[in-house]
Amino acid sequence: MIPFLAQAVDVFLGVDSLPDLFAQSVEFQDTACWNKDCADYGRVEAGNLRKFGFTRKGRQRWQCTSCKKVVTETKGTVFHGKKYDEQTIIECFAMLAERNSLAAIHRIKGIKEETVSAWLLEAAPQIEQIKERAPYVERYVERTNLTSRHINGRLMRKTLSFSKELEMLKASSVWEDAVYNLTREVKTLRVEVEEQERRFEPRTPAMAAGLTNHIWTIKELLWCVVSPIQSTQDG
Repeated sequence: MIPFLAQAVDVFLGVDSLPDLFAQSVEFQDTACWNKDCADYGRVEAGNLRKFGFTRKGRQRWQCTSCKKVVTETKGTVFHGKKYDEQTIIECFAMLAERNSLAAIHRIKGIKEETVSAWLLEAAPQIEQIKERAPYVERYVERTNLTSRHINGRLMRKTLSFSKELEMLKASSVWEDAVYNLTREVKTLRVEVEEQERRFEPRTPAMAAGLTNHIWTIKELLWCVVSPIQSTQDG
């Protein structure tokens, strides 16, 4: 078995206490300056980022008070520098999490397979950094492989949409792990509540482990900004 597949387990289960680790997605002003020549490069929550107007498309701009460099709020996310609108990109990632192949996305959305592949490869390091904020527990491997096949179309048996490159398989597996643990309600993890409107409170694996207090959306997952040192550590 490929090592990273063995780690695609109920990753957040078995963690005793990590309160508020994923209580909310990271706000841009709480990240760091992206200019490598800046004295505050990589200093998270240094208070050196201030709002600096908007772009023509209505995106918030941020300026570093130390080096005066300006970036948009999409910096560090898969939305940065894309000609496609945010909703289209979110829908493509949501389709990937529902076992749709790149060819199927191309037929439905009219976006080239190479484009969606590039988005997935770009988002993978960002999502991997989010996942690494919680420890892994290597267990329930067989059940997890089944879950993976239900989310990741590349892992289905007798399919033509399997990965031809290991890099794409790794990227899709990273995406599948994050989607399952942060955005998917698991029936066996729900808890009974004393409310008239509902009997049970739905929970994700991350909620069950106390790593977040709510069910994330695909949009929230893609918008979670990772600090520049973490996201550029491989070059």
